[in-house]
Amino acid sequence: MVKQVQLYFIFLFTLSTFSESTFAQYESRGVAFNYVDAESFFNAGNYYDALPLYEILMAENPKVVEYQLKIGRCHLHLTNSPEKAIEYIENIYTSKPKTPDVEYYLGKAYALNYQFTKAIETFEKAAKNSKTSVKLKDEIPLLIQQCKNAIELVKDSVAVEIINLGNIINTIDNEYSPTINADESTLIYTYKGTKSIGGRQDEFNREEVNGNFYEDIYISNKLLNAWLTPQSISDSINSKLHDASISLSPDGQKLYVYNDTRDFSGDIFESKKENGRWTEPQSLSINSEFWEGHAAISPIGNFLIFSSDRPGGIGGRDLYSAVKQTDDSWGEIKNLGSTINTKYNDDAPFIHSDGVTFNFSSEGHTSMGGYDIFESKIINDTGYLQPRNIGYPINTTANDIFFFVSGRGNAYYSSARKGGFGQQDIYVINVNDVITSKPVLLVKGVVKENKNFTNAKITVRTESGKDLGTYYSDISDGKYQFYVDLNDFYVITYEISEFPSQIESIDATKYTQYTEIEKNINFVSKDVNINGIALTRENPISPIMNLKVNLSNKDKTINKVYMTDEFGKYDFSNLPNDEYYLLFLNEEDEKIIVDSTYIFKGKVTMKGIPYSKALINDMPTDEDGNYRLEMKKHYYGVLSGTSSKLDEMSPEDVMAKFGDQTAAGVIFKVQIAAYSNANNYNGKHLTTLGTIEKTILEDGITRFTLGNFSTLRAAKELQLKAIAKGQEDAFVIVFIYGKRTYLDELVNTGVFK
Repeated sequence: MVKQVQLYFIFLFTLSTFSESTFAQYESRGVAFNYVDAESFFNAGNYYDALPLYEILMAENPKVVEYQLKIGRCHLHLTNSPEKAIEYIENIYTSKPKTPDVEYYLGKAYALNYQFTKAIETFEKAAKNSKTSVKLKDEIPLLIQQCKNAIELVKDSVAVEIINLGNIINTIDNEYSPTINADESTLIYTYKGTKSIGGRQDEFNREEVNGNFYEDIYISNKLLNAWLTPQSISDSINSKLHDASISLSPDGQKLYVYNDTRDFSGDIFESKKENGRWTEPQSLSINSEFWEGHAAISPIGNFLIFSSDRPGGIGGRDLYSAVKQTDDSWGEIKNLGSTINTKYNDDAPFIHSDGVTFNFSSEGHTSMGGYDIFESKIINDTGYLQPRNIGYPINTTANDIFFFVSGRGNAYYSSARKGGFGQQDIYVINVNDVITSKPVLLVKGVVKENKNFTNAKITVRTESGKDLGTYYSDISDGKYQFYVDLNDFYVITYEISEFPSQIESIDATKYTQYTEIEKNINFVSKDVNINGIALTRENPISPIMNLKVNLSNKDKTINKVYMTDEFGKYDFSNLPNDEYYLLFLNEEDEKIIVDSTYIFKGKVTMKGIPYSKALINDMPTDEDGNYRLEMKKHYYGVLSGTSSKLDEMSPEDVMAKFGDQTAAGVIFKVQIAAYSNANNYNGKHLTTLGTIEKTILEDGITRFTLGNFSTLRAAKELQLKAIAKGQEDAFVIVFIYGKRTYLDELVNTGVFK
């Protein structure tokens, strides 16, 4: 069983390229050990490291046929140099035609290089040759049939563009088995190379200077259509053994992984994202004492297809189904039958967003060489449509496996094709014209409790009451997403503790093609209290009684007035938790002296607890909930008809009109925090965005800012980057000749036009 685990993750994945850098990765133990190490690498399926050793050996002993044949066989698996397989093996066949098995390997070299007629002729000779081993002769009928299949598939090729994900994701090492969430904002994949936690190990997981690298799982998130630098996913998942990504649920909350087990059988595990962290993977109940290597889960999470080599199957590896039980275990395990499974290997299933279409890889059916990717339909848990090959050039004469498709129709898979950055690279292909899955509706959004992200329970049902699954928003960013069909009406219930449920309805019948809709949910408690005191800045500073203090929110759905008492105090209670409040004066108030400056200072609380980072007139409260404002003419008359010219403009219109304007003395910055005690702020997570500046204003509060920009658009782009790094309350501020002002004041005074 040891060898089997190694071969699954190395033979299938290390269809690698060869370069001179190989020599730098091998630590020579002397000439005497070169052959031992070469054989060790070769027998483990690590052709990338075996090749340079055989080349060293052949340079020293050029007449040794074994070295030449092993070099040729290495090139059969290093798909960036398939033509060299023909070069080496043809040379042996010409000079020493009686070499055992040489015709068999020459046939494979021709097939790999799309010389199918020559391959068939050579395989037929090998089948009759007594020098061909019995085991290899048994494979020849399949290889001949694959060549015949390939001739037809190449004639009827499909038009697709295969795009490399780029050097942020792909390196000189191996990246493969990609999996994504529904909106393609998170990519999880398997990495094998110099950064592997386990380093080089032997087949018993012991450190070995010239052993094989073991797999780890990496994750990257997309920001502004660009992938961020990948990171090791979690110490709770990655270990010194093999850890490989298999499948990610559409909402990105459940990850299925392959783990080595201590008895070397290899099993499928599930990790859940809880409180923003991945849990330690738990073994699925489908696992046996035999090998289970890959799995696909249906969009609503109640049906599973997995691969196993357990006894009683039709071929080597077969596909099986399982149904989620009421206790959340998996049961009712069934072989998918002879429509899907062949007497060869069938592996790597993937279930599409419609819950009906599924792909898998097979060496049988109409494969054109190695594993090919096929499409079928799930009729029920025992019935499936006859598979069809999805075509060339997606499928090739090498192994094509691990195909993961979004609802948008973008397929992510790995390949060692020419033009990559290293060995296995990850590619994306739009397969909307290739795959026949039905279009679906992707429902996504963000759930907040007050202004904080929360872990909401989201239940989806049809209008008739059919349960379509339960989902949870991610507490780290509030995001959720799920698929529904286009042929029904849906009722979505959002629940968090201590709040009444919120219900949304969706009529999906009005959509005819793949569509994404956004439903952002905010649970707002009416427990916010804003109190304070109004002071005049005349000498001496004194409270103002009977002054009408006005309060509104950003959307102006709240409009309240409070008249200060004899101490100048005001108190607004039972407010919803909006992200933005505006305190202002009415210039018609007889207490107002126009053009005078007033000071408002006070505290914001929620449920009696100080409420930090609440926005009052664009200024966040400190960690104790305190705020201090200078009330100038800018904040007079908001309700009396002197509103800003920006009030009726959408954010997009504001950006289009003013985003690129500049003016003398005008500077834009991004405020990321405000603290009365500057030592309480840690901005390490934002240091890659630039130098963090500290400014102490008259109110004694330290403001932390990033950037100095002449345009609003440049500052807005930096704000979005800060938000993506977790500073969700970052906002743009503006100064004119070093004095804090506001965009609408620049507009109202004609600085911006």
